[in-house]
Amino acid sequence: MLGTEAFAELIGLIYDCALDPDCWPDALARIMETLHFCNAALSLMDMRAGATVLSITNGVEEPWLSRMTNYTQEVIDQWGGLETLNALPLEEPYILTRINPRAVTAENRYYTEWARPQRIIDLMGIGLVRDNRMIGTIGLGRHESAGAIREADVETAWLLIPHLQRAVAISRLLDLRQLTANSMEAVLKRLSTPVFIVSAGAHLVWRNSAADELLGTVRALRIRSDRLVLQDGVANQALNRALISLTGQDRRASGMGCDIPLQDKATGRLLSLYVLPLPMARGGTGGGGGGPAVIFVGPHGPQRDPSEIVGALFGLTRTERRIFSRVAAGGTVAEIARDLAVSDATVRTHLGQLFEKTGTHRQAELVALFNSFRLPVRSE
Repeated sequence: MLGTEAFAELIGLIYDCALDPDCWPDALARIMETLHFCNAALSLMDMRAGATVLSITNGVEEPWLSRMTNYTQEVIDQWGGLETLNALPLEEPYILTRINPRAVTAENRYYTEWARPQRIIDLMGIGLVRDNRMIGTIGLGRHESAGAIREADVETAWLLIPHLQRAVAISRLLDLRQLTANSMEAVLKRLSTPVFIVSAGAHLVWRNSAADELLGTVRALRIRSDRLVLQDGVANQALNRALISLTGQDRRASGMGCDIPLQDKATGRLLSLYVLPLPMARGGTGGGGGGPAVIFVGPHGPQRDPSEIVGALFGLTRTERRIFSRVAAGGTVAEIARDLAVSDATVRTHLGQLFEKTGTHRQAELVALFNSFRLPVRSE
């Protein structure tokens, strides 16, 4: 597993990609290095237009690069078909040889003509987005010199997934073509997506005209005493927790972005607030805390498990996230231990780590933290 600083640096690079797609090649190179893969390919397809929005590869040289498109159907077949691919969960990485142990055989042209000559023995897939508008994936190739894909690599990839998906979600709110052609400041001003830039304590630094329009049409967000305030109390607490993390005021928090679900009680409109550090503010040192954060407001997508959001925000391990979600569901130590096939003492150890990382002291506080990232139900 990566150290905390190295992991935070990688996440920062991923979020830079949300605002500058030209950063993706560097991000893919770092992901390859971290997870011990020899090549990577990122693809975003606009399903309505039938066009490629983004296609980036790293570690694939000619003539292999130009040959990749010759094996589209063979790659799909290797994973077990389109139905199998569409059923794979977006929340976790998937390994080719675990899904289809017969994938690396002479029966598939992609393997015999493309992968095997390059000594690629396995693939990892990461789903970025899958809906009626867009499909996005990252594929990573494993060279035989690195050996079989390890659980540590899967665990690290699992931790990266919410950040990769969030970066793509933010990019979808923006216009990737604008971002590659113009400065960030100019793009933010012209965006139809509401954008707020805030400092510690949600103090407003800047907002675009789309944000002004949003403030005039919903009651879920308000500016009070030059601070951005959310109407729903638990959502407002979640925003403040995220900003404390991003501005470096809490050593327990990971300093990474998150998305916060929000419902406008007056209209029932569902929104998501995507909160992340500004690229130019990242990387500072010293005791002054981090720089400002940028908040994009977009339509609310599929409900994200709050344990994923909290896990990303506080750098929880997969086991800690599982225990956190079970605590939030009302599970006792004994029940959680039985579900996970571990001892009560092991669960208590992980609970202690959860308390330390999140700054809580009791299980009831963990439940409240979970609920603060759950989409509020409209009151009738």
